[in-house]
Amino acid sequence: GAYIYLISNGRLLIIEAETLTIITTYSEENVYFSTMYYTDDTLVLVGDKYQTYVWTDDDAVDDSEKTNEDVIDYYYNWYYNYGVDIVILDVSDVENVTVRKELYFEQTYLSQSRMIDGNLYLIMNNYYINYGYVDNHFVPEYYDSTLSDEVVMLPAENIYYMPNDMYSVSYLMIASVNVFDDSNAQVDAYIGSTYQIYMSITNLYSVIYRNYLDEETGYYQYQTYVLRFEIIDGKLVYKAMGGIFGSPLNQFSMDEYNGMFRIATTDYQWNDTGSHLTNQLFVMDATSENEMTVVSVLEGLGKPNERIYSVRYTGDIAYVVTFVNTDPMYKLD
Repeated sequence: GAYIYLISNGRLLIIEAETLTIITTYSEENVYFSTMYYTDDTLVLVGDKYQTYVWTDDDAVDDSEKTNEDVIDYYYNWYYNYGVDIVILDVSDVENVTVRKELYFEQTYLSQSRMIDGNLYLIMNNYYINYGYVDNHFVPEYYDSTLSDEVVMLPAENIYYMPNDMYSVSYLMIASVNVFDDSNAQVDAYIGSTYQIYMSITNLYSVIYRNYLDEETGYYQYQTYVLRFEIIDGKLVYKAMGGIFGSPLNQFSMDEYNGMFRIATTDYQWNDTGSHLTNQLFVMDATSENEMTVVSVLEGLGKPNERIYSVRYTGDIAYVVTFVNTDPMYKLD
């Protein structure tokens, strides 16, 4: 109503709407803010943090990694840390903005974020274990200003296993943060990364894949899994997982309605004659625990080699557009 909150070049500007005067500027070193949420005089900034370093002998883990001093003098090895940075600001007084809480997830990329009723949910991928870990540094690390003054390792009891091809091991990081109080964030890691997510008022759905070798055809195929996390007391709690086939185009390919999860996918299969595309719409039970059972599936959408181009749901109706050269549209009850 009275102020414009603007992210420009990675920093926050608070502007008086009537005069267009900049009241406050907020930024952090090496942090590029790109997303924000506003609720009840609370502003949440979400961004990426990058820090560049020069490798020296002091950074060597053991003697085998140490190099000749003359080489160090002439050949500098650069490396960098990156991560997701969250700053929660009290903006009740726009001229005196204060930091209420700050979080940083090291070596992590943000996939998606959502905020419901003052609870911030972060869905992130951590690929560090693939290429950068050493023997004593393979567990996700993060900083929570309400928990510690230092970066801490995620406890083992907060790390879970889910289907993965084991060729590209990574962590799906899920954090739940109350933006109003001083409680620390709930952080969990699942071995495997997410591709797409959909979130309702009560559940978060994460789509993951597992590659496998089809012994009959000799080609690699993939299995798609949907994980359901239920919101309980403002925290995301794992509840169930179900297997389907194909890939959703985006978040609009998914929907929750009357206790059912709907997802439209395009499946790519390879064999000696080339690739074949199929399109289908799955309905899954969004209330069952342990296993998300498939209630029904409608297959055969689209002509040969058409893929899903757009999906929208409204109540009992799904609209699916397939595409190759023209746009057929299907209205599905």
